[in-house]
Amino acid sequence: MKVQVSTMIARPPSEVAAFTSDARNEGRWHTDILEMEVTSGDGVSAGTTYHVRTRPGMGVSEGTGTVLEHESDRTVFEWRLGDLTSVITHAVTADVGGTRFVRTVDLRFPQPMRLASPIIRPMVRKGNTRFVANLKRILEDG
Repeated sequence: MKVQVSTMIARPPSEVAAFTSDARNEGRWHTDILEMEVTSGDGVSAGTTYHVRTRPGMGVSEGTGTVLEHESDRTVFEWRLGDLTSVITHAVTADVGGTRFVRTVDLRFPQPMRLASPIIRPMVRKGNTRFVANLKRILEDG
């Protein structure tokens, strides 16, 4: 199940990419993140790993993350929380007045949960719309 959300941010692409490619910043704009810690690597390069604590609904979940790819305009993360795997891509492109930021979430459910994806998709879209709006506000307000 893929969900994609985008916004225009009135900042240069290099600044938006630098901020969003380091998952340690994600807790500032992704309100489900309680704690993010680098467990190996420099925080942004491919192969960097993280430990994460989240509150994606009821209760707290813990998991791991890995930077799969990192380029100047695109970073791909893989997050594992229990049986759920998500691949999240942050991409930036220059646009009139700033930067187009696109966050793509590809949730990979275990077989028993796949039936619930029509119910989960709107919740994921709503949450990611809120997170991306938070990112825009934080980066534009300084």
